[in-house]
Amino acid sequence: MNQTNVFNEIEIKRKTTLLYVLLLIELIFLTSFGIITYIRHNSPLSIYVFITEFVIIVSFIHYITTKKIFFINYSSVVSLEILFLFLLLSGGINNTGHLWTYFLPLTAFFILGLSSGTAVVLSFLLISTFVFATGWPLNTSFYPIEFKTRYLSSFFVVSLVAYFFEYTRDLTQKKLVQENIEKQNIQNQLIQSEKMSAVGQLAGGVAHEINNPLAVILGFAQTIAKKIKTDDPLYLPLASIEREALRCKYLIENLLLFSRKESNLFVESNLNKIVEDALILIETRTNINKIQIIKKLDINLPPMKINPNFITQVIINLCNNSIDAIPEKGQIIITTKQIENNIQLTVADTGTGIHEKLIGHVFEPFFTTKKVGKGTGLGLSLCYEIINKHSGAISIESIVNKGTIVTVCLPIENNS
Repeated sequence: MNQTNVFNEIEIKRKTTLLYVLLLIELIFLTSFGIITYIRHNSPLSIYVFITEFVIIVSFIHYITTKKIFFINYSSVVSLEILFLFLLLSGGINNTGHLWTYFLPLTAFFILGLSSGTAVVLSFLLISTFVFATGWPLNTSFYPIEFKTRYLSSFFVVSLVAYFFEYTRDLTQKKLVQENIEKQNIQNQLIQSEKMSAVGQLAGGVAHEINNPLAVILGFAQTIAKKIKTDDPLYLPLASIEREALRCKYLIENLLLFSRKESNLFVESNLNKIVEDALILIETRTNINKIQIIKKLDINLPPMKINPNFITQVIINLCNNSIDAIPEKGQIIITTKQIENNIQLTVADTGTGIHEKLIGHVFEPFFTTKKVGKGTGLGLSLCYEIINKHSGAISIESIVNKGTIVTVCLPIENNS
């Protein structure tokens, strides 16, 4: 469990405990004051008190059965506001330092937050000011004008202090959550870098050893295939050997990418031109699958130092993933634009999407969500490594049955 969830659970427990206490206090006071008011004065205000008490009980039952605290939050605080108004306007407050003066604003801001708490406090101030000024619907002439002014001023000051503390607490919590997210992202990047480094070491040590016997197999298969007619029974097995050997060769070349140093191949290039050239290579697949390619390319992009071959491979890999994710018909939207000192490339599709639980693994080598035989699990990990060598960043967002958006951000001035 991450720290964000821990913060939320602690917050919910604190507010729930306070709500239990608040509900108990409200029920006791509402019952007693409602009965006394009805017996002594036969006041219609007692009916409102009983209605409020009924709402509290219903909301409490709603919370127990559903565990959804939203409704009970608002009903309890509004009930508290009504109770406080009843006390104040019926003459139950005899000094400006009364406990309720502090209890209502603090409770409203703590339970409902800044916006809703402000609404409750302002509504209380407006209602009490209106009744004090007009004497309607309750006569409050038993309060001297000096008391009314002092009390409203005191409540306003207490509300400002409560707002300030809630604002500070809210800001601090958001900052802690943001810091935790940033730390988690850095940790994930370190873990991913270690994985890629391990793959690089493996590739550098093993790929060359595999390449040598593979070249012999491929060479002899191609030589024999040239001397055999297409109707010969051995032609199909030899063609299969050649095809699979070439597939292995391609995989080994991809693996070697993790350990190569290609900084000397960075040249000034136009990203839009690279996108256009890459799309030509996947045009056949998109036509067969009836997939529409939508290009939103910023024509004012400045030239940037990149490795054109590697970036082409990134675009092809991302587009191939999108094609595989679209079951029948659909769209692939490719966008380029400049954001400050970076150029952003996005590849979005209307495919099946990736489950939220799998998003964190998509850049791991050999991890794939495709069916057996349709993917090697190297496509996105290679993209990650290529973008990392360009001092850039790559991220992915996905919603199941809605689509996926892959965002690549590359610096214009590349110092790799």
